[in-house]
Amino acid sequence: MATTLEYGLYTNQLDPVVTLPVKASSTWDAGAFLKLDSGYLTACSAGDVPFGVAVHQITTAQTPATSGDVSAQVYVGPTNIYQYPPDSGTVVVGDVGKKMDVGGARSINRDASTDSCLICVGVDTAAQTLFVQLIPSAAAGA
Repeated sequence: MATTLEYGLYTNQLDPVVTLPVKASSTWDAGAFLKLDSGYLTACSAGDVPFGVAVHQITTAQTPATSGDVSAQVYVGPTNIYQYPPDSGTVVVGDVGKKMDVGGARSINRDASTDSCLICVGVDTAAQTLFVQLIPSAAAGA
């Protein structure tokens, strides 16, 4: 796991940070999309709807043996901007304004809007990254 925030928070617009319990055996990098599983934080996989974005990394050494033994901070809210690569394909200017899905813990499925949990607010075609914001109403229905 990377210890740097290569992807994730790009612009902090002061969305709230909440502290929640971590699911047993969960690990993730800073900037990972996180979901709630029975009230415990765990990393998103492709097709999951994120509750928020990890503030810090949870390493194997930090992961709890029992759900709830460890807590972690997560950004929630719609105003922070996050930067991620696509899970596949080429980022284009036409991606701006589209609703998208999670492609993995730290990637975007730019070709899908099944969950419509992210909105693309910008792109960097040279770096092949997308700038997205969470759509909180999507997580509320998850």
